[in-house]
Amino acid sequence: MALHPLPVEELCNRIEPPNPIIGKGELGNEFDNKMDYCGDKTRKHELVRTLQLFLVELGYDIGKSGPSKNGVDGIFGEETEAAVRDFQQKYKDWDEKQLAMDGLVGPRTADALNRALKNKFFPGYMTPDRVKE
Repeated sequence: MALHPLPVEELCNRIEPPNPIIGKGELGNEFDNKMDYCGDKTRKHELVRTLQLFLVELGYDIGKSGPSKNGVDGIFGEETEAAVRDFQQKYKDWDEKQLAMDGLVGPRTADALNRALKNKFFPGYMTPDRVKE
C-alpha cells in the first residue's frame, strides 16, 4: 500500500463547518458511534488503515490484529482511539494550538499526522490553505 497524506479536506465536518469546506466527516471509534465519516465504506476502511499505518510508524502500539499483526486492520477501535488521543496530547495544529484530545481524526489531527511524517514520507506536504480559513 503506497502511503499518501490523509485527505484533510475530506475529513472536514459534513454539515455547516466553521470553515468553508464541507467534507465527509471525521474518523472515530466506530464501536462507540463516534465515526462521523459518511463516505464509501471501502474508502473509510482505507483511510483508517492509513491512519493506523501512520500511528505505527510514529511508534504507537495499536494491537496485534491485521495481516501484519501490527494492529493495522482498517477498524477504528479502542487501541486506535487511545493512540490518536496520545498523539493529540503531544502535537499541535497548524496554528500551534493544542489539538483537542477527543480521539477523533478531523482536519486538524489529520494535518498534524501528515506534518509529523512530512520528512519521512511527504516532503512536499503543506497544510491546505482552505482549511485554515
